[in-house]
Amino acid sequence: MLIDLLNRDIKYIIFFPLLMSYLLKGKNVRKVQDDLDSALRLCPWHSSLNRTKAFMNYICFLPEWRTLYLFRLKKVGKVLSFFYPNHLLLFIRCSQIEGGLFIQHGHSTRIECKSIGKNCQIWHNVTIGKKYSGGEFPTIGNNVKISTGACVLGDIRIGNNVTIGANAVVLKDIPDNCIAVGVPAKIISKDNSQY
Repeated sequence: MLIDLLNRDIKYIIFFPLLMSYLLKGKNVRKVQDDLDSALRLCPWHSSLNRTKAFMNYICFLPEWRTLYLFRLKKVGKVLSFFYPNHLLLFIRCSQIEGGLFIQHGHSTRIECKSIGKNCQIWHNVTIGKKYSGGEFPTIGNNVKISTGACVLGDIRIGNNVTIGANAVVLKDIPDNCIAVGVPAKIISKDNSQY
């Protein structure tokens, strides 16, 4: 028990500069707050903590959350990432990511897209990117859940309120309010009706 507390306190000291950057309320503060709200909703075991302590726990113990936070800091985040490297093989390159993104177990995940809407979830071993070299990136809507092992490839649009099943390979547009599964992905439900 004492060793666990000591390890936690050491992590708090190591990641203290990230807490300071959070408390200074930078340019993307609204998106970071939305990310924190999503994390608190999806990881309820931290919800009893005040927001600052919850932020610190996510920074210390969820490396995928830390990687997203450093992405939000833009140039400052790139500098800080030298001191807080990403050992997950989590790669994020996107022009616009709205608030509320939650990356669950970001191991071996590559996120390259035009944009990601609000309140999305991305699980591990996911690839979002080009279909071929020189191709275009996808656009992800609001409230999208991309499950473990899924691939979303090419110049396509994933609509709002879409769930992409585990290991699905999405090569075509998916309209709003759908569930898509399979290789290649097919819509199995739209607006809560079976297809």
